[in-house]
Amino acid sequence: MSVAEPLKQDNAAPRRSRLPTFLAFILTIAAVWLAGQFVTQGLSDYFLDSNPGLAVAWRGDSPDALTRFATSLLPARRYELAARFARRALKLAPLNATAITAYGLALDGLGHANKADQVLTIAGERSWRDAPTQIWLLKRRLLQGRYAEGFAHVDALLRQEERYPPLPLAILAAAALDPKAVQPLADRLSFDPSWRVPFFIFLANAPRADFVDEEGALLTRLKGTSAPPTDQELGYYLSRLIHDQRYAEAEAAWRRLAPPGTASSTLLSNGDFEHPAGQSPFEWQLASGVGWTAQIAGAPGDGHGKALNVDYDGVSPPQPLRQFLVLAPGAYHFSGMGYDQSGQGAGSMVWQVACYGSSTVLASVAIPPGPSDEWRPFSVDFTVPSTACTAQTLSLTATPADVHEDINVWYDNLGVVPAKAPVAPGAQSGGAP
Repeated sequence: MSVAEPLKQDNAAPRRSRLPTFLAFILTIAAVWLAGQFVTQGLSDYFLDSNPGLAVAWRGDSPDALTRFATSLLPARRYELAARFARRALKLAPLNATAITAYGLALDGLGHANKADQVLTIAGERSWRDAPTQIWLLKRRLLQGRYAEGFAHVDALLRQEERYPPLPLAILAAAALDPKAVQPLADRLSFDPSWRVPFFIFLANAPRADFVDEEGALLTRLKGTSAPPTDQELGYYLSRLIHDQRYAEAEAAWRRLAPPGTASSTLLSNGDFEHPAGQSPFEWQLASGVGWTAQIAGAPGDGHGKALNVDYDGVSPPQPLRQFLVLAPGAYHFSGMGYDQSGQGAGSMVWQVACYGSSTVLASVAIPPGPSDEWRPFSVDFTVPSTACTAQTLSLTATPADVHEDINVWYDNLGVVPAKAPVAPGAQSGGAP
């Protein structure tokens, strides 16, 4: 088809949209955004000078002058005149991508959507960096339910941005509420575009719960691709589920989607510290600050491989060191090994199991006194109550003293298992097993 052929009546029946109401609303906003692009994307760059009409009067045989004049008519909705000058430009320069875009947008303004579709498809293939063309094609393809093509146009738009505006991300999210759109969007994300992480952050922070469910569906689809969910992406999703108090669902998703070697069948993750700390709430959350350093490193002594090392000055506020747990009501046994390298009284460093979101502490235990040059076991039994404790945290705490005292301790072989015998609620025992 020649894009410069005479305008014909567009008799093709428009295809009805069956998209969610929210998507239709978003696309309406996108149409307004499209209009704004004629200003923000620099239509002034199309002008030969500040008066394209005068340029046409002087150079009526110049395709650039004709194109710029046609383009300048679009914001004023003078579509018929814009189409006429765009056709004249295309007769002189049939491959002029800007003239093709101006002609297609003019046709759309005149109500000839199908003809505009054909013309702007040609323009889009010739210039993937032209924002108005890509936005128009995006809107058209999503309304047609041609999701794979629509997401390609979103990709073209977002790859031009250093910062990712929320509207294209919202369009992506709203479109994927249609189950038929999930796989095409996952396919696009499997190419690991630069906007992938910002998109998952957008979903995790969206007020709509169905966007969070959509995020889970996309991460699940990505699991089997060459670009599976990263620890960072999974962390955003799990943190949102925890924020929404969907604790069991968060744990199940972590075990299903975590990178290989991260999740295990044990109730406590990475208790031997043979893996690095991660960004998931179900992995070790380590932080360092003034007077407090926490890291996973080679352990002292034989047979311990890597372990958790904490270097504390005894007076500064401790930094967060914890792991999220989802334990069913019942009795449990927490145990581990400790090494007091400094010999300055590691008893001030206390492991606590607490109900998440409350001040209820279920258990506390420290390394028992002993020689500073050997690993010593410690353990405690505790009971998770049947109410008001659907999730828990295991954290290392310390009470700052008034006198500076260098404390250097190591921890290894931490584990939580069901207790062999039930214990009464609130009962606990400390010391070596």
